[in-house]
Amino acid sequence: MSDDFFKYCDDNSILRQMTCPDTPQQSGVAKRKLGYLSSVCLSWLHDKNLPRELWAEAIQCACHVINRLPHWPGTQKSPFEILYSEKPNVNYFRVFGSICYVHVPKSNRTKLDPKARKCVFVGYDSYRKGWRCMDPATKKFTTSKDVVFDEVSSPFSAPKFIALGDDQDNLELLFPEANVQAPSNVEVENESPAQNIARREDEQQAVRRSTRETKQPDYLKDYVSINCRRTTSYEEAMGCTNWERTMQEEIDALDKNETWELVSKPEKCEPVICKWVFRLKKNSDGTIDRFKARLVSHGFSQNYGLDYEETFSLVAKMVTVRSIISLATFKGEIGCFLGLEIEKSDQWYFVSQRAYAKSLLERFSMRELKEKATPMEPNLKLKKDKGKPLKDARKFRQIVGSLIYQTITRPEISYSVSVVSQFMQNPRTPHLEAGRRILHNVKGILDYGLLYKRCDNFLLSGFTDADWAGDTNDCHSTSGYCFNTSSAAVSWCSKKQDIVVLSITEAEYVVATMATQECVWLKRLIGDMFCEVDYAVQIKCDNESATKLASNLNFHVRTKHIEVPKLIGIRFAQNTEL
Repeated sequence: MSDDFFKYCDDNSILRQMTCPDTPQQSGVAKRKLGYLSSVCLSWLHDKNLPRELWAEAIQCACHVINRLPHWPGTQKSPFEILYSEKPNVNYFRVFGSICYVHVPKSNRTKLDPKARKCVFVGYDSYRKGWRCMDPATKKFTTSKDVVFDEVSSPFSAPKFIALGDDQDNLELLFPEANVQAPSNVEVENESPAQNIARREDEQQAVRRSTRETKQPDYLKDYVSINCRRTTSYEEAMGCTNWERTMQEEIDALDKNETWELVSKPEKCEPVICKWVFRLKKNSDGTIDRFKARLVSHGFSQNYGLDYEETFSLVAKMVTVRSIISLATFKGEIGCFLGLEIEKSDQWYFVSQRAYAKSLLERFSMRELKEKATPMEPNLKLKKDKGKPLKDARKFRQIVGSLIYQTITRPEISYSVSVVSQFMQNPRTPHLEAGRRILHNVKGILDYGLLYKRCDNFLLSGFTDADWAGDTNDCHSTSGYCFNTSSAAVSWCSKKQDIVVLSITEAEYVVATMATQECVWLKRLIGDMFCEVDYAVQIKCDNESATKLASNLNFHVRTKHIEVPKLIGIRFAQNTEL
């Protein structure tokens, strides 16, 4: 304690009482609060991969936030409310350590200078009404009210392994490390009980380097393969031996196949330029199989009728892919296909996207978050105009787009993904939280997938269901159907209906019509590839009125506006196809 503190106590007749040496339990309340603040500080620093030099800023921000959270015993009031008799405003709270963009005033920039600086959010200013941000480039702190936040991304990337060329004698692992200087004078507010703690550096004694050649452990090769970064430009690829070798193989293959012919450029004709596309082909376990480089042309620069005529590219639907895998249990072996991890035995195939799900969680910094048992909160109703609009909607759209691909092997999240995908144009904070909730659920069941077993009979069946007027924004219903083979699902859909129906019967009948169309197509697909489906496929519906409506030819006044889809279902039912 300082002499000023002793003088203050003497002037105000305050009795000072010290704790005994090595007995922190005598000051249990202060020690417990300091430990709690330290835990929050460490959690924030590790979540955003921040340097430890920002510990004082993290503790000060944690103290600011905790004093405004309701936790007062018996009253559920915050310390701020107890002290000032009013509820605190927390609308300005942001995620500590998130990326932010601070506006640069006109007086501090020229016409060609950027209008914002990329900074890191490090807390709140007690003397100014604004957010406190740090510029990683200059290590300077600033306070501003004109700040745009990206609360999902991390300002400092986690340590990654980088694969070098094969001509290297030893494998070198490079770890990017943020070199952020701590501020020279950091003042912690009075409400923070943290004291200045001098950080001690461990002194390491220099040792003589051994001249013996050391061999890297085998497990490091796996880390390099998994974390090798995919390049996107020709300049980056030229710095890696693997990409250079792959590009040369592509050029040799094009020359061998006589892909092009050198001719003189015709007059008034602009040549079509080309570019390199780089991809990493991975095995089913996520390790790199090989580097792929393709030389492609900018086809979008061509003019229809002048440079090309009508074109067609055959692309398989994922329903077809799953059906083929299901049929493969009767035929033979299959390996990794279109990014799907396929495990096999003599009696079954297991299809999953474990590696893709892990990369998804890593991409959005959610590997350390808690798992959720369900992809969506029960009875959750998302509104178009409820919540604060997102300043940058790109992260939300990236999450939804990635989850759509995850539904290839995860039918149980199809409905949740369908709901959040309806707000792509103008997403808000509740929509982003709903998308992150799905990622929480994905983290909890990484090892789940589709199990296709070998059976004596290949039996196709379907199920339908509808949520009548479930969308509170436009009162549209949601359709859902799923078709199974003898062992697992091959086709499913969760989609909002295009029309507004008047009853649950109509909603169930609309989804039954959709399922009928899908069933007819599946029967023909299976018949072309495997065997003719010569039996009536059962489509189970949990609404008796809808099932009676599909088989009744009599006129119904209440359903006269849906007679066209009704006739479709009746025709297939009479032909014993369904």
